[in-house]
Amino acid sequence: MSHSLNHHRREGITHRGPEPGVFRTLHVHETLVAHAALPAMVIGHSMGGKTAMMLALNHPNAVHSLIVADIAPGEGGFAQSRQLAHDLAALPLPDYLDRAGAEAWLGQVITDPPVRDLMLMNLELGEKSRWRIGLQQIAASMSAIIGWPPIVPGVHYNGPTLFIAGGNSRYIQPASYPAMRRLFPHYRLETIREAGHWVHAQAPAAFLALVQGFMDSGHGGEA
Repeated sequence: MSHSLNHHRREGITHRGPEPGVFRTLHVHETLVAHAALPAMVIGHSMGGKTAMMLALNHPNAVHSLIVADIAPGEGGFAQSRQLAHDLAALPLPDYLDRAGAEAWLGQVITDPPVRDLMLMNLELGEKSRWRIGLQQIAASMSAIIGWPPIVPGVHYNGPTLFIAGGNSRYIQPASYPAMRRLFPHYRLETIREAGHWVHAQAPAAFLALVQGFMDSGHGGEA
């Protein structure tokens, strides 16, 4: 099951701005309950990874196992995302864009083809090209988006947890290891050296191999 955080196309944001609260864990939990998908193996990347971590910490019985892609607990690592959001928001959007034109247009600020392809999915092309996401709101709300709430001492998730880091990314740093160990004592960390932050897009085969290995080791639960 793929969940879009209440239909937020990117980073938990609607066109009206951020929803109350930093993470939409309650909505995710309600969705899993409604689909009788508990306990679930939960996978999240970046802000989705933060939401997945908060789901596991707030509803540990709902999460059979956890995979977090290139993000750590806390507020660090988001300088790149903040800059990208502001760069894209400042880039004038042409009235008409076809696929080739959109690739060239995005290429002004995104040099990595897999990341550019991901962002293309958030564009409506044609005579009246437009973003499908609230890009201006995202750029203006990055402080709220990247926040991390205080965790009550002693709260942790005891289930199996896999962190997957991109070797060329700075979103998981050694400074994050103590918090990872405290909140997710049964975690392990794998690094895909050739990937950046968009680890699942930049190295899909290696990423899927790690996910499959985690599931094959008995941590799959409900998909």
